[in-house]
Amino acid sequence: MTKEKFTSISLQEEMQRSYLEYAMSVIIGRALPDARDGLKPVQRRILFAMHELGLTPDRPFRKCARVVGDVLGKYHPHGDQAVYEALVRLVQDFSTKYPTLDGHGNFGSVDNDPPAAMRYTETRLAPIAHECFLQEIGSETVSYSNNFDGSQQEPDILPAQLPFLLLNGSSGIAVGMATNIPPHNLGEIVDGLIALINDKEISDLRLSKIILGPDFPTGGELICNSAMNEVYLRGRGSVTVRGVIKNEEINLGKGRHKRNALIISELPYQISKAGWIEKLAELVNLGKIDGISDIRDESDRDGMRIVIELKKDSNSEIVVSNLFKKTALQSNFGAIFLALVNGKPIQLTLRKYLNYFLEFREETIRKRTNYFLRIASEKFEILEGFSIATKNIKDIIEVIQNSENATEAKSILIVKLRLSEKQADAVLSMPLKKLTTLERKQIEIDMKELLEKKKYLNNLLNNRRLLLDTLIEELSKLPGIGPKTAQRLAYYIVRQPDYENLQLAEAISAVTTKIIYCERCQNLSDYNPCFICTNPNRNTSQLCVVEEPMDVVAIEKSNCFKGLYHVLHGSISPLNGVGPDQLRIQQLFERLQNEEITEMIIATNPTLQGEATALYISNNNAKKDLVITHLARGLPIGGSLEYSDDITLSRAFQGRQQISE
Repeated sequence: MTKEKFTSISLQEEMQRSYLEYAMSVIIGRALPDARDGLKPVQRRILFAMHELGLTPDRPFRKCARVVGDVLGKYHPHGDQAVYEALVRLVQDFSTKYPTLDGHGNFGSVDNDPPAAMRYTETRLAPIAHECFLQEIGSETVSYSNNFDGSQQEPDILPAQLPFLLLNGSSGIAVGMATNIPPHNLGEIVDGLIALINDKEISDLRLSKIILGPDFPTGGELICNSAMNEVYLRGRGSVTVRGVIKNEEINLGKGRHKRNALIISELPYQISKAGWIEKLAELVNLGKIDGISDIRDESDRDGMRIVIELKKDSNSEIVVSNLFKKTALQSNFGAIFLALVNGKPIQLTLRKYLNYFLEFREETIRKRTNYFLRIASEKFEILEGFSIATKNIKDIIEVIQNSENATEAKSILIVKLRLSEKQADAVLSMPLKKLTTLERKQIEIDMKELLEKKKYLNNLLNNRRLLLDTLIEELSKLPGIGPKTAQRLAYYIVRQPDYENLQLAEAISAVTTKIIYCERCQNLSDYNPCFICTNPNRNTSQLCVVEEPMDVVAIEKSNCFKGLYHVLHGSISPLNGVGPDQLRIQQLFERLQNEEITEMIIATNPTLQGEATALYISNNNAKKDLVITHLARGLPIGGSLEYSDDITLSRAFQGRQQISE
């Protein structure tokens, strides 16, 4: 019998090692936000999971239970309640200055009421999250890593266009350290960034004149003192916040005298309104605060209104002073600007953080520009091949006629016309209509536009001043335009000189004229046919039918389909007056007859309208030997039976599969 060998280790060393590993996992993986996008891992995973689900601001709300299930199953293997709590905070406008999620249902209140269960609430991405967190994620701007089990890829960081660490703030307790960053005003932060770009040596005093201080979602007044400067210069300190209170004479009813009252319209950040009223009533009953006859909460949808009726002989100034001294109507916010920088927790000053974010944003724009430059170069290469082909069409026909197969023809074309492999493949797949005079002219126009685009992108990469000007321009475009903002923009445009408005109109007109429909797949594109249809590496025997152009983008991101597409631009909805004639269904049937398609994948949305559209296409298709398939329906990975609806469970049973050994 062989003796087992054991290695003796020091208990103290093992405990130290284990504790450090645990501490770092809490610091990096849970408690502290990254300085670049201002998000903790769970928040980042929620936003990315919703992006993958296609929950954009223009799409219907989806059950929070579905979102939580996706986050747990794919990226965040922790408790579902922890994920849901993080999701709820991203929705609450009294907890988050600029909510990154839109909510439908009960998500709690400033009275500290709990939210409804995740099976009752619904959510989707807010415009600011869609535009400023996820708009550039498909442009090779960020790196990806394996998830906890290696089955999925998740972004290490989101390409944030705004410094959300300051905009929404952050709080968290790690092992031996904590962060507590107050939220700030979007306009002030953007102005501060632009000022720092234009003058890197701007003084801290000048910067403090632009960024005046925190801006809490529940309002309140800041007591300006030297402590605020200490927070920005050292990265930690205390800020005094007061609720907003005013005197008002109220009418108690017919036949009764008017009485003085104190009206509170704003409370300090993270103070529960119901809890504060209860505490105040307790102090009044104990005689610690005198001069108050009644306390009422008259808050409604228009805002907070706490009415404190005063006694006849009471002094309002003394009562107000006692409210500040003895209640949380005046409180201190302990600020600690601690965040992860290159994976290490670092206490940042205001200037250091803004500079760090600008470096990150500059790097992101460079990566995005390189991506666009590569795409433009690939398109130009194909168009250049088309241009050579149209000028040497007789030689190409002769080569094709005399070649035994496509491989031989491709090799000859590469040598004879000095084409690249991509160009040769594209030429061999080129439709005959490209030979028309109009198409030849369009190719030349497209090549000219691409050359100008490449020139601009190269200048952007080589000229840092131009890149910084682009950064300033992007920072100036405030996201999330609502009715009030739109009204302000309208008045702004009216006041502008005519020549500036004409330039704006020309720019909008240029966009609308350049974006056209691909005559083959009906997708939106900047040239016709689109890049997907002319790609020789696509499987031309498979056709995927989708409702909207954004569906194509979502499928392409998954990298799971290499065939062609057809965009319907909607779904059949009789209630909304949308029938088959209003969609691109006839063009689909023509493609099925004229092209060698063996399988049609119907990828309409799992709604009543989507199912009706799929059924209509399947029943009215005239091609007899066509294989028609539908995207699978059923339970998502990471989901729970408890939160699934009847239809989903029914489809899951119908589409059940045998477990392979």
